[in-house]
Amino acid sequence: MTTDMVSLEGVCAGCMLLTAFFSMGRKRLPTLLRHYALSSACLAGLIVTHAVRTSHPAEYAGAVATILVKVVVIPLAILATAHRCGESLRLKPITRPVVSYALAVAAVGGAYLMSRRLPLEIGPTSPVGHIIPLWSLVFVALALIFLGFLMLIIRRDLFSQIIGFLTVENGISAFAVVALGGVPFLMEMGIFAVIGGGVLLMAVLSQQVHSLYRSHDTAILSDLID
Repeated sequence: MTTDMVSLEGVCAGCMLLTAFFSMGRKRLPTLLRHYALSSACLAGLIVTHAVRTSHPAEYAGAVATILVKVVVIPLAILATAHRCGESLRLKPITRPVVSYALAVAAVGGAYLMSRRLPLEIGPTSPVGHIIPLWSLVFVALALIFLGFLMLIIRRDLFSQIIGFLTVENGISAFAVVALGGVPFLMEMGIFAVIGGGVLLMAVLSQQVHSLYRSHDTAILSDLID
């Protein structure tokens, strides 16, 4: 049973990384949101498998909140904001898809090298003596953080930058699960409240920017105005 849970943890972590990686070259907002929702669903699966393996039932609430907030509410809210503003759903990254994927490979490679240098060669041992490959799960968490920061850099529209910020948060959440054994329930609910408030503020900001400049391109925000 424990071995199966460890295998499922690896599958969920791998799916999180793949969906975040392939979202780097996407040019349509609905596709980008689907990739984020799928990555968040895999994060919920990672939390559930970790809760089963460690017998921490309080983590199930975090998994449910992840599905409700990150898989359902946030993508629908961002998409509704884009439709309300009348903005084109086709995004405009500053790099071509091939270059974006090349940079994503470099980011994932950097995360791999960093995780291998951490003292995590041998993880915690399960009751049946199975050694959990902790460094590989930490590698996925670091890769998500790096990919999120990369999206913040190579994307100029506000919607992509919101998703980049949320991808970084997914990586931090995954790191908290695999390396720290999760966070207390009240702290986790506080994190979700901060995420929801941050996305709400970003949505309001995107509407204000669109009403002033008729665009969500952040390049137009480089000049100071009265």
